[in-house]
Amino acid sequence: MKWIGQHIWDYISRFRNDVYLEDISAGTIASGGNLGLDSNNKIVKADTETGELSFSGSTADGVLTYGDATTINVESYLTFSNSSNISRMEFLSNQDTGDKFQISTTTHGATTLTTIDDDATAADLTLQPDGSIILDPASQQVTCDAFSFTLSSSTAGPVLTCANNVDDDAGGILQLINHRDSSGNNDNDTLGTVQFSGHDASGNAQTYAQIISSIIESDHGSETSKLEFKVVEYDGTLTTGLTLSGQDQNGEVDVTIGAGVASLTTIAGDLDIDGDNVTAAGNLTITPTGTAELAGTTVTLDSAGAVTFERGSSTVEVPDVAGTLQVVDLVKYLLPSDFIVNDATFVRGYSYAADDAGAAYGGTWQDGGIEAWAWYQIPKGFKVTHMHAYGSATSSTDASIYQLDPTDGTRGSALASGEWDTNRALSADIESADDKVALVVLNPNAATDIIYSVKLTLALV
Repeated sequence: MKWIGQHIWDYISRFRNDVYLEDISAGTIASGGNLGLDSNNKIVKADTETGELSFSGSTADGVLTYGDATTINVESYLTFSNSSNISRMEFLSNQDTGDKFQISTTTHGATTLTTIDDDATAADLTLQPDGSIILDPASQQVTCDAFSFTLSSSTAGPVLTCANNVDDDAGGILQLINHRDSSGNNDNDTLGTVQFSGHDASGNAQTYAQIISSIIESDHGSETSKLEFKVVEYDGTLTTGLTLSGQDQNGEVDVTIGAGVASLTTIAGDLDIDGDNVTAAGNLTITPTGTAELAGTTVTLDSAGAVTFERGSSTVEVPDVAGTLQVVDLVKYLLPSDFIVNDATFVRGYSYAADDAGAAYGGTWQDGGIEAWAWYQIPKGFKVTHMHAYGSATSSTDASIYQLDPTDGTRGSALASGEWDTNRALSADIESADDKVALVVLNPNAATDIIYSVKLTLALV
């Protein structure tokens, strides 16, 4: 039991810091009011003030975003964290929070953009700016570590441009590098390939051309390389049409043009040869549509065999023999003036005369039965293969050809004989030699026989 003084003290103590109301009527707090009574009727200030914010969500490291006037959202799919000196912001997929996009920043502001697909490798990164994509690094270096880099366009193009915007004499460089390993490259390594591809008329993928650079010799101090230009020929096969090859001589590069012995190389302008040798694996034919001229202080035709000159249907050949160069027509005509008569008195013979109609001219005899002879020295390196005597149409005069030794005047049997106006092959060719000439003998049937000429056909030995 308390005595009255204690009761008074308790009341004084109760109201020392707090205010209590023993009895109060129920009512409504005015708008904006913040005072009220607790369960002991003590006057207190409300815990919730006007405009106080509350949090919605509880994701660890979740980024806070605006919900409404009194709500702050803790984002479930947007987080920020810092660990091991790396500040990272992550955008998580609401379908699978293991699929995400990261922006990570560390020392010196080095920043990495990363996409993560925790179940596969389908986390593509697509840039779709409304304007241009501009990369302008202070280091002037942009590096892409990828197996394939593709530029595609839904309009004409695309165009890959390397531009130098500096006021100097340098230009853009397209550089292809093969970093094989720390030991360097090996012989025959490919350094880079530029490939041109499309489709055939059936829609099949087809590579139509390539430019390939490769190493021939990789030894230090002896490095040589090769550059090949390939195109598709006939059946879709890539074939090298132009090759530039470094050689083991300083300052020497060999060039191979064409593929196949039937390939054609066309030079639109002049051909300037600073070297001194033109070779051919087979026969070499130069066929100008106009004039062909060899102009020089000295022109040398050096052949292991014969040299042939052709003009239209006429052929002139230079044989492979020692001595003075001779230009020889492969057809030799013996004219009436080349013949002498075989008559001891030299009284009878033949003379030039027209035929009875006066339309054809040749040699005629004073009487029949007198032979006419002509000698022909065959040019070195050639041989006589055929004889054809031309005369009046009514003639049955016999023409014969022999091989004669000019050193002693002896002759063998006739190698061809018969009536005129027939091209006769010799039974044995008469080849040029110091002891061999051709002897043509005409034996008229009548004094009215007229000789026009005798054609001898020559060929190289």
